[in-house]
Amino acid sequence: MQRGWVCRDGKLRLSTVTKLARRGISTSIPRSEQPQPAQSQSSSSPATSLKRILADSIKATGPLPVARYMSACTYHPTEGYYSRTDKDPISKQGDFITSPEISQVFGELIGVWFLHQWHALMHDLSHNCTNPPKKVRLVELGPGKGTLMADVLRTWRSFPSAWENIESVELVETSPALRGVQEATLRDFGKAVNFHDRVQHIDKAIVLTKNQDENTFTFVLAHEFFDALPIHLFQKTDAGFREVLVDLTKGRIRAEGDGEGGDASAQFTSDLNKWADDDIGFRYLISKQPSAMSALIPMIAPHIFTGEGRDEEGQRVELSVEGYHIGNSIGQLLHKSSPTSAGGCALVVDYGKDGWTGDTLRGFRRHEQVDVLSAPGECDITSDVDFGVLRESFAHNDTAITGSEVMTQRDFLIKMGVAARLDTLLQNAQTKESKLSIANSAKRLLDTRGMGSQYKFMAAFDAHHQNRYPFE
Repeated sequence: MQRGWVCRDGKLRLSTVTKLARRGISTSIPRSEQPQPAQSQSSSSPATSLKRILADSIKATGPLPVARYMSACTYHPTEGYYSRTDKDPISKQGDFITSPEISQVFGELIGVWFLHQWHALMHDLSHNCTNPPKKVRLVELGPGKGTLMADVLRTWRSFPSAWENIESVELVETSPALRGVQEATLRDFGKAVNFHDRVQHIDKAIVLTKNQDENTFTFVLAHEFFDALPIHLFQKTDAGFREVLVDLTKGRIRAEGDGEGGDASAQFTSDLNKWADDDIGFRYLISKQPSAMSALIPMIAPHIFTGEGRDEEGQRVELSVEGYHIGNSIGQLLHKSSPTSAGGCALVVDYGKDGWTGDTLRGFRRHEQVDVLSAPGECDITSDVDFGVLRESFAHNDTAITGSEVMTQRDFLIKMGVAARLDTLLQNAQTKESKLSIANSAKRLLDTRGMGSQYKFMAAFDAHHQNRYPFE
């Protein structure tokens, strides 16, 4: 570790973070130069095909839980949103754009945060541990195009003493098309990149496996990952909370039903094979009886159906069981299970709030919000993250992992030295156009009317982890 980075109490000051932010490559990286997914020339209609698959499933077994509908729309091996090869969803021309695709500064400051934690950890362990970790493993869940991880690695590479500690990059990705893009993006860094796909079926959770090398410290990064996971949806009725299901209907009928199948099962599905593709439609249906999941949910998150605002009939509650299990897997991955184990810490970036979110399920297509039932497989389906439930999942099964307070993207970036980083890039920009692009991109990341307030940051630490800046 370089001298002068750690103060006497072992904590890194804000001035140190600013120094880290100023350092690194001095030029901007055009986002357009990132590899793109290979585009298929197929003229088939993925949405129509997936509509038929979903309709046949409803005809055979009855209305689907919202989570199963979302899973099919997102993860179906050929027709799912992230499995398709005929479009690039993450771009200005696609359905949505993420912070790493807007500006390199976002990923670089996340890299600074990981560096900050690593250097503080080295100082603390050198005084309190006979076997401090010598290696670092970077884990990212849902890495998109690999842009964010590339910016993190580029930042670490500017510090040779830290760079040599990176043992591997572990990417949890289910899309073969995106895996190819990620591999191309990260290839030139010269670090081992390992892919993990623990999704046995489209409705199974991603399971992280703990590395047996206890001397490797783990950093976990999840940016816009939890919001895309399937959720179960429940609605308050006069009989209590009942699960919201997805039923089949003909044409563009969108009125919600009440019962265990209603018109779709009795009236429509008998002649489903005669329907034209445009005749296939979907609607929400409120189950009359408690479902298996509505009985299981209170055991996972006891408070989910109680609390302010949830007593009125018609109110809705969302919970991602898959997200809860993944959060617990992260907790186990980071848990310092013995005095000699290295443990780890995590950073989660997503939109949501610290508590009940209400009904937030929505779809995005070409940067516009759309009905999630209107175009299965053709839109990005998402919901707000309940950071309170996620925090509980980290500590489930007594992992001793604690989730931090939640802060806005704007606050995080400012505290991590965004002004210093921008100053370096602007000083080295060669043209007025480049300067303007850098400034406008940063403004978008920090905008209190947009990304700056909509996106939230939360960290997770082992109980033994001392430095938690800026989540103190």
